[in-house]
Parts: sequence; structure tokens; C-alpha cells
Amino acid sequence: MISSTILRRVAVGACVLVPLSARAQNSQTAAVFLRLPASTRALALGDVYSAHGGDEAAIFYNPGQLAGADTRSAGVSVQRHIQSTALASLAAKFPLGVGVLGIGVHALDYGSADEVAADPGSGLGSPTGRTVSATDFAAAVGYAVSRGRLRAGGSLKVVRQQIAGVSGGAGAFDAGVAIAIWSDAGLALSVNNIGGRITLSGASAPLPRTARLGLASPSGKVGPVRMRAVAEVEHERERQTGIAGGAEAVWAASNFITLLGRIGASAQDESAAASLAFGGGLAIRHFALDYAYQGFSVLGVTHRVGVRWWAKRP
Repeated sequence: MISSTILRRVAVGACVLVPLSARAQNSQTAAVFLRLPASTRALALGDVYSAHGGDEAAIFYNPGQLAGADTRSAGVSVQRHIQSTALASLAAKFPLGVGVLGIGVHALDYGSADEVAADPGSGLGSPTGRTVSATDFAAAVGYAVSRGRLRAGGSLKVVRQQIAGVSGGAGAFDAGVAIAIWSDAGLALSVNNIGGRITLSGASAPLPRTARLGLASPSGKVGPVRMRAVAEVEHERERQTGIAGGAEAVWAASNFITLLGRIGASAQDESAAASLAFGGGLAIRHFALDYAYQGFSVLGVTHRVGVRWWAKRP
């Protein structure tokens, strides 16, 4: 008998992430953790990152944007999620040949709990002395090239889910393009989780295929602060189309210290996550510490912290 604690964490996570409309139609997708933010910067911007992100986290949102900056970079972020679960992401990118190679890992750990065996006589369970756990995991590798104003790329990923002794997995493909319109303004299109179905205990479901159309405004100065706005339209399999947006403010306090502020909002009201998120960051030379906050309507709040490093191409 699987621990009720683990089942409750998995069930609550699914209820938070699976839209009400899909549940009403008795139709769901697998690996709903792929909907969760994979970057601290992205979370603080309302998870709007297909047109804005040119760092290593682009591997999770728009692989074409891996070629958005001629740098090497790496980052890791951790978020204490709902019901004592933990969400973490790790990514890196570096120039290779005529383009840029990116790698990334995204995981949700539901923790562990004591295993309880059913006792038909008493109707109660008894501990077995063993523990059970549940984990969702995705690993991706991608490549992107840049030609003039156009950037394009793709990535292959492996997705695995494990609950106690039951596990399943699938392969998928992401593709994305971005084009510079003027200055640093850009338009981007990406499609994630193409193909693949996960089967657990005989039940099969497709991955949450998602299409994003994003727009990033040109940077503008308000006094000493440089501002940039982003917006995105997102459509996911079996979900309503959603609109989200965000803004980032950057202030160079000195030649090697930069302060950042971010805010994001979503108009899609299909999950328990609050529509507003915010955060900030501190960059010192080639290192940055980022923070993001998001609330849930009935399940408290979550905090995400990330660390990044980058360097120009030698």
C-alpha cells in the first residue's frame, strides 16, 4: 500500500496544475510538472520567457533563444513548492561549432514517507518499516544557431515519472525561433513537449504540448533605470489560451554591481497559483543571485532562489 502522504502530495500537485476545464472533461495530460517554472527569473516575470530569455534557461522555454547571447552561462535554482515538495532546475549553455549547445534538467521531488501495508482484518494499515517516494524528472539537450536577426533551435528531452515502485517515461521534442525586430525588441514562437505519451500502471496520457507566442519590447531608460516589458500568449493541450506579461527593471549601481526588479502577471485563471508574481536580483560582475515569489490561493506561498554565472565567448 503506497503511503497516503505521498499520494496526497501527488494529488494536490495535480489538482493545482490540471485545469478545471480539463478535469470537467475527464481528460488530463501526463507530467504536469512540465508546466511549472524552470527559472527564477522567468517565475518573477510571470513565467513569460520565450522572447525575453537568452540565457541557459532558454532550454526550457524556447531553445532558439539559446543563441540569443554570445556567452557561456550556467545556472541552478531551487523552489520549496506546495505540500513540502521541492522543485529544482539546472541548465548550462556554451558555444559549439556554428551555434550554441544547451543542456538542462528539471525535477520535482515529492519527498518520501513511511510505507503502510493494508490490514483487511482491522481495516487499518500498519507500517512496513520501508519508505516510498515519488519524483518527476526531465532532461534536455538542445542546439541553436543565429543568422542575422533570426535565431532558431530545437531540443530533445526525456521525461520520467516515478511513484513508489511504478514508473514510466517518454521522449519529446521542443522547437523555437526568435527574430530581432528593432534594437533589442524581439518576437518569438516556440512549441514544447511535441510527441510522447507516458504510461503508468496501464494508464496512458500525452505530455502537455504547449505553444507560446512572445514579444519583448525594446529596452528604455527611466532616469538611471533601464526597463523592458514582455508579453506572451500561451496555448496548451486541453487548456484555455492564456495571456501573461511582465517587466524587468535594471539599475547599474556601479561598474560591477547591478540591481534588478521583476514583476509578472497572468490572465489565465485555471490553477490555484496566484496571478501575480514578483522578485529581484543582485549581479556582481559575472555572478547573479535571483529571487522570486508566488502565492497560491489556498496553499500558501512559494519562494524560489537561483544562482547564475556567465562569461563572454573567448
